[in-house]
Amino acid sequence: MPRAYYPFPILFTRHPLQVGRGRAAYDRARRLLQQWRHFDLPWASTNAPAVKPGAGVVVTAQTLFAWSCSPLRITYAEERPLRAGQLPPWAPAPPRRPRGATQLNTSCGGAGGGGGGCAQRQQAEQVATMRPPKGRRYAFAHTTLEGHTIKGEERFAVAWNQEDDSVWYEIYTLSRPASWVTTLTHVLLRAYQRKFAHDSMAAMQREMAAGDAGKR
Repeated sequence: MPRAYYPFPILFTRHPLQVGRGRAAYDRARRLLQQWRHFDLPWASTNAPAVKPGAGVVVTAQTLFAWSCSPLRITYAEERPLRAGQLPPWAPAPPRRPRGATQLNTSCGGAGGGGGGCAQRQQAEQVATMRPPKGRRYAFAHTTLEGHTIKGEERFAVAWNQEDDSVWYEIYTLSRPASWVTTLTHVLLRAYQRKFAHDSMAAMQREMAAGDAGKR
């Protein structure tokens, strides 16, 4: 597609939130993800398939005054100990890119003033120097299919930091408009992505708190 009609680079967002403490809280958070409770929102929901690679996902959402259905497919689901070189949710975020710099660069010497490429390289260097984190992580990701308003992937993860016993929920996305038509509503799409992240984290907090209250 001509660049004139596809002006937006791939955008990366990362939203971490502490939702509890201890192995029991981690196990509960993992079950909530598998049950799609992080998607239990007044304005958005899914068909809630079994979380396994290849499963089809349909997201139904209300944007402004219209409802839409967006198709995705789960690309992977895994649970394993945290690995060296893996950025855990509790790690500091990489430096923000300068305004106007592209995120498609892969080196600080590229065009665009060393924006996203620098941030990516600095994040890679930060991860490379980290000692292996102690803990476990459960994560799955789904990728957009033809007919979705954006192209990209969204990953949901819960992780347990065994060093301080904290449990985290994280949403990680990479996306860009799927066509020149959706570039016209790019600002609106970004606003709804931020709204989803905010509401999804609130839903996880609410579900985790309900579980804690039930134990009392």
